[in-house]
Amino acid sequence: MSSIRKDLYSGIFFFLFSIFLYAESFAIKLSKADALGPQFFPRMVAIVMAVLSIIQILKCIKKASQKETMQSESAVEKKFSWNLPLILTIVLLAGYFLLLEYVGFIILTTIYLFCQIFLLLPKGSIKNKRYLTIATIISIVAPVCIYMLFYKVFMIFLPAGLLG
Repeated sequence: MSSIRKDLYSGIFFFLFSIFLYAESFAIKLSKADALGPQFFPRMVAIVMAVLSIIQILKCIKKASQKETMQSESAVEKKFSWNLPLILTIVLLAGYFLLLEYVGFIILTTIYLFCQIFLLLPKGSIKNKRYLTIATIISIVAPVCIYMLFYKVFMIFLPAGLLG
């Protein structure tokens, strides 16, 4: 599959996901503690994601029309090939989404980051102790810092799960 098609499909996917995210933001319960309300941030993320997706789709359409004037793709590129890291990333994100309330932000984000880092590492670097150390430090420090930022600065409570 050509990079233009991959970019086009990802643009369409994220546009549809932004519509879903915006629609789901209406299910968030309103509170009077925030001036903007808890629906503001998910809606802004959805709008920005939709705009960026539309820009990506338009760029892909422009590239495709330019490419049509050139030669067609080779037979090897036309074959559909499974992209294992992409599939595993989607599975990890789905699991993260489903388990977040039960397991909690810090524990689940630590596990998710550790798995995602190793999934995206170049082949052969998994055996390197240096990468293991860096991945472990990032996987532990980042969620704790993010949790403390949201808790202390923004006063937004992330799911505590098993720790709460």
